[in-house]
Amino acid sequence: MCNVKRIFLLLQQLLLLLLLLQQQLLLLLLLLLLLLLLLLLFLLLLLLLLQLLLLLLLLQQLLLLLLLLLLLQLLLLLLLLLQQLLLLLLLLLLLLLLLLQLLLLLLLLLLLLQLLLQQQQQLLLLLLLLLLLLLLLLLLLYYYHYNC
Repeated sequence: MCNVKRIFLLLQQLLLLLLLLQQQLLLLLLLLLLLLLLLLLFLLLLLLLLQLLLLLLLLQQLLLLLLLLLLLQLLLLLLLLLQQLLLLLLLLLLLLLLLLQLLLLLLLLLLLLQLLLQQQQQLLLLLLLLLLLLLLLLLLLYYYHYNC
């Protein structure tokens, strides 16, 4: 009977030891699960940081592209302004040429008038009338060009 008691005691101790071992294994498994969860959380955080970095790079490229487009628009605007200035300069040059022609015509008329006063011939008078008509025509063209 003593042996049977001992066997029961040994069995009981073995059972307690198994229960303790089971608790230790469960605790170890729980710790492993916790470590795995922390690892997954770390990987998720790393993935999130990588996505944020890619987003920042994309945003930087978009901002750079926008800046380049704005610079191109500014350049086109400056070219348009330069074109308008050149056109205005050309118009002023044409006006100066027209005024120079008028002055030359007036000088020619004065010379003819002087000749007419000196010689008093009808041919010179006719030439003077033609030059006056030409001057009038030139003035009409000038008026029409700048007022129409």
